[in-house]
Amino acid sequence: MASLGQITQEFVIYGFFTVLIIGTIGSLLNLITFLSRTFRTNACTFYLTWSSLIELVFINFGIIVRFATEYFGNNLMVINSSICKVRSYLPVCLPMMASTCVLLAAFDRCVSTSPRLRWRQLSSLSFARYLFIVVMLIDLVSSSFLLIIFDLRNGTCAPQSSFQSIIVSIYTAVFILIIPHGGMLIFGIMTWIHIKQ
Repeated sequence: MASLGQITQEFVIYGFFTVLIIGTIGSLLNLITFLSRTFRTNACTFYLTWSSLIELVFINFGIIVRFATEYFGNNLMVINSSICKVRSYLPVCLPMMASTCVLLAAFDRCVSTSPRLRWRQLSSLSFARYLFIVVMLIDLVSSSFLLIIFDLRNGTCAPQSSFQSIIVSIYTAVFILIIPHGGMLIFGIMTWIHIKQ
């Protein structure tokens, strides 16, 4: 009879493979759709294309690296400081960037429905490219502290102190969950108000 630990491990393995396969297929289908001639010149689609691409990289990087380190005996994370730092940085930075892209798409829909011409002019592909570069650079730089605080400690890849672990948790909650989803809610409500006018 299988123990609860064995059942959990099997469930995690099959769950990860399911997410890897379905997530990859979904992201690829999004990319095919968003890169079609019909949508290529839309600023909102520009943001959603980048979100799908970043999610594709995150899903494949995150799951493959996790399997390599946890299930297939690859222990590079606990013997190589650089791999430890990158492995700690990307799983926070990539989802933050993908969520930010969806937030920017919500912003684009909000300004495109504005009754003010000046705001509607912000819904252009040239402005979208500029805003995307600026915001992604802010995301990359703001999460770079993870490269400093994560390092090898007693054979594990972890922050140097428990206080730093708390900072990472708060940062992740604020910049991956609260700001993007709160912003999407606000822009969604504003878009609805614009449409009702």
